[in-house]
Amino acid sequence: MCKSVYILTGIILIGITKNRSSFAQSYNTYPLSVGNRWEYVDECVPPQYQKARPFGVVKDTLMSNGKSYAQIQGSWIEYQRFEDRRVFFYDSKSETEYLLFDFNATPGTMIATHIRGNDTTDIKFNNVYSDSIRFFNRAGYLWSFYVDWDRRTYDEETNYVIADSIGIISMSGYMFCWQLQGAIIADDTLGRISGVSGRSDIITTGYQLFQNYPNPFNPSTRIKFILPKAQTLKLQVYNTLGQTVRILIEDRVPAGSHEVEFNASHLPSGVYFYKLQTGGYTDVKEMIVLK
Repeated sequence: MCKSVYILTGIILIGITKNRSSFAQSYNTYPLSVGNRWEYVDECVPPQYQKARPFGVVKDTLMSNGKSYAQIQGSWIEYQRFEDRRVFFYDSKSETEYLLFDFNATPGTMIATHIRGNDTTDIKFNNVYSDSIRFFNRAGYLWSFYVDWDRRTYDEETNYVIADSIGIISMSGYMFCWQLQGAIIADDTLGRISGVSGRSDIITTGYQLFQNYPNPFNPSTRIKFILPKAQTLKLQVYNTLGQTVRILIEDRVPAGSHEVEFNASHLPSGVYFYKLQTGGYTDVKEMIVLK
């Protein structure tokens, strides 16, 4: 089974970790209604080679286990359902249901180990992040999961970030980093969907934080951002535990396009996040150090 097959809607987060009880009453965390759509681009490749990768819920399907699943169709077909703050996927080949995401779990714990054919899939819940983060002008919690689809194969790992009420906003792994550029959730258009205009914090405010390039990288990469006016800002890098590993800028910066180099020669391989924060704008993206 393809490692990036569960695309539905998962990275981009930095914030303050919350106690589980503080987000237990979150609204529709993982929307799977018919008609919902998500559109991704692979920001690990140069812009001229990027293309939209749409996925959408086309119908509900009753499977052999008697349970109904949302049929998600894009470059491939997937079956998922959301129940009791957990996401399950159905493997139509083996006619077996597996746990994929668990929003009730304790951060830092392994939530599932699945024996699938001749290999094993391991799933870990990394962390939950503050509801102060805004994505498409929606404030909500962000969850980070790590899935090793095939334990014996070194490049089958995928990191997911899920935004409350939107779904998967980012997926990244070996040589790919899919970012959500737009979605249609319950008839509400967010960001940019091909042929459809929607609400986007980038478009309405004039701010923009770009995906670092190259990504993955070793040891250096470049981060570009645009400011509509001169202001004081902070650009910093975090690890998956939310710990600051480097402050790149903490100063007043003039309006316009800016670029900064980040050298990770002192850091181990892994997933890191960089966050741009001003008085009225915050955005976070993921990057991968691969040594």
